[in-house]
Amino acid sequence: MAKSLHSGHSGSSAAGLAIVHRLVTSDGGTARLQDTPGGGLTVVLELPTPVRPGPA
Repeated sequence: MAKSLHSGHSGSSAAGLAIVHRLVTSDGGTARLQDTPGGGLTVVLELPTPVRPGPA
C-alpha cells in the first residue's frame, strides 16, 4: 500500500486492509490509503473495467 497505517488502528483493521489489498491487486486493481483533512484515512480502490465485445 502507498501509505502505512497510522498508530491507533487495531490489528484487525490492518489485517482487513491487507486482505482487501490482496484481493484488489489480484484482479489487476490498486488499493491505497490517503490522509483525510482533519484526521482519519480514506481507502481508495481502483478496479479494472472488463471490456465486453461489441456487436459483430
